[in-house]
Amino acid sequence: MPGAPNRTGHFATGTDTTQADGLPQMPPGISAPAAAKWEQLLEQLPRPALRSIDCHQLRILAELLALVDAQTTAAAANPTDPKLSRTLLQTAQHVHRLSSCFGLTPADRARLNIPEDEGPDELQMFLAAYG
Repeated sequence: MPGAPNRTGHFATGTDTTQADGLPQMPPGISAPAAAKWEQLLEQLPRPALRSIDCHQLRILAELLALVDAQTTAAAANPTDPKLSRTLLQTAQHVHRLSSCFGLTPADRARLNIPEDEGPDELQMFLAAYG
């Protein structure tokens, strides 16, 4: 019953409490276009939210994003083909569903309570360079 605590349909969200064990490694056998998408995703996703086990879902997301690129090119070359348009839309919907798991929109990041990646301390970097 949606909205009822401890019942199907009610999912509590919060901060990921699993041990941070490093970034996911690119799996072998990933296609070249998906490998490029993989690299883009790792640059854009908040590092504190990533774990090594995420490699499986990230691979699927990267392959789907590469497929969207290919389907977009094919659909642009033949805009009157309804089958191409339909498969592009279906693939884009899969990307949207899976991307929400990684917080690729502001609403997803808020819902998932992904911690901010503070990055390097600029003051410490300055002091180290001139200290």
